Amino acid sequence: MKSKKRVIKKLNPARSVIEKFARYDTLGNRKKMIESGAQVLARKLRLNVSSVYRWQYPTDKSGGLGGVIPQEHFHPLLDLAKQSNIELTADDLIGTKPKEKAL
Repeated sequence: MKSKKRVIKKLNPARSVIEKFARYDTLGNRKKMIESGAQVLARKLRLNVSSVYRWQYPTDKSGGLGGVIPQEHFHPLLDLAKQSNIELTADDLIGTKPKEKAL
C-alpha cells in the first residue's frame, strides 16, 4: 500500500491579503477578474505592481519577501480595506490566526 504524502501549505499572508483586493465582474454564473489584487494595491498605495507581487515571492528569488508584507504598508492597507469594505485585520497582515475566545 502506497503512503499518501501530506502536503502542508506554508502560511503566506501576502498572497491572502492581495487576493482579498482583486476585483471581479460576475457574468451569469461565472466570475471574471477585472483587476488583480496586486494591481489594485499598487494603484491605491502608489507602488509599482512588481513591488506588490514581490511580497509573495520566496526569499531565494530576487527581491522576494517570502510572503511578508513590509510593515510600512500595514496602516495604509488597513485603511484601504476599511474604505473598500474588505474584512482585513492585523492578524491577516502578519499571518497569525486569532485565538478563540473562551465562553
